[in-house]
Amino acid sequence: MAIVKSKYVRGKSRIKAHLCYITHRRGIEGERMTRPLFGKDDALSKLQIYEMIDAVRRGAIFQKFVINFHPVKEDTRKDLNLWEITRKTLDHIKTPFGESVPFVATIHDDHTLLRHVHGFFIVNGRLPKEEFKKVKGLWKVATAEVRRQRKRLDRMHTSLGYQKLLPLIENYKRKHQQGRGSRLRDIRTQPACQNCGYGNFTGIPSYLLTCPACKQWLTKSRHEFLHLGRRIHR
Repeated sequence: MAIVKSKYVRGKSRIKAHLCYITHRRGIEGERMTRPLFGKDDALSKLQIYEMIDAVRRGAIFQKFVINFHPVKEDTRKDLNLWEITRKTLDHIKTPFGESVPFVATIHDDHTLLRHVHGFFIVNGRLPKEEFKKVKGLWKVATAEVRRQRKRLDRMHTSLGYQKLLPLIENYKRKHQQGRGSRLRDIRTQPACQNCGYGNFTGIPSYLLTCPACKQWLTKSRHEFLHLGRRIHR
């Protein structure tokens, strides 16, 4: 079960101090860290976040949050897509205009063995009562997304196709760490397989029509293949 803790603060200076804390909190050996920050759509820089904070009107509320995961039952192999979990969890909270709230978050996986997400979202004014109640139930949304990902990833790891590819992946990683092997060109990729989850982090090469692990049609490739077939037979 995922755990979501939240606490609101007022004042731009206080939330800026919190931003510096979650970005630069020292690592497990006491070294200063600079962690990447992300929002609803893409990665963010500190300058962009400062501008976002300065642009909010007076009286805005900054809701801090932390999302934790069970290290054995949920984040077993430390392979959960924490960015996606955070996005889908906070997409559950809506502004009075029906839009999802803007948020800033970062992943902490360097000062403890338990990976977790720190961040905050911005509310201009007061949240409606219905939305405020949802904040207390965010752990349910996070848990549902974690279980969905865990089921998909476990199915991928146990598939025969993935087991065949695993030695090649390990061999490539070993050569890359040793500085051997030829430099590869950047390959255009497509989203991960919706059936087994293969390519969840790295994507799948765009020239493949079926998933290398489960052999199912890839959605994007199937549409392009059918479109090409219609053009050929015209």
